[in-house]
Amino acid sequence: MDIEQRDEPARTVAVHRRTIAMSGIRDFYDHAYGSVAGALARRGAGPAGPAIGWYHEMPGETCTISAGFPVDGLPPGGLDDEVDVTERPGGPALVAVHRGSYDALGEAWQQLMGELGARGVAPRGDFWEEYLTDPSTASDASEIATRLVLPLA
Repeated sequence: MDIEQRDEPARTVAVHRRTIAMSGIRDFYDHAYGSVAGALARRGAGPAGPAIGWYHEMPGETCTISAGFPVDGLPPGGLDDEVDVTERPGGPALVAVHRGSYDALGEAWQQLMGELGARGVAPRGDFWEEYLTDPSTASDASEIATRLVLPLA
């Protein structure tokens, strides 16, 4: 996995944000993406990029996470009771693309985190995944691509 340091732009995103038990993450994602897609459709809008999972802190037993999509042309604020439009901050980050099963994302993140000391940089505290491939369309797990972004302090 190639890791590069680059500046990430700030991005407007429509997300469903919750603090959840990590054991419920799959159910959270399923609900969040449907909730956000529905709220966007009711506004006559749609995603302007791949699905995201934005972790606002390092996970433990629980984690605060936002899941949804980048959007264009929507002002900040609530779309409904569950979905908000907000800006995900940009700035310097370590970035890599993991190819393979979601089950191996933990190892990919460990490799990315290992680069912090080698490069003499520190994390900002949040991080996100961009799901570049719809797993339902992949014939094999090796076709799944996930962009990992670790913002730097």
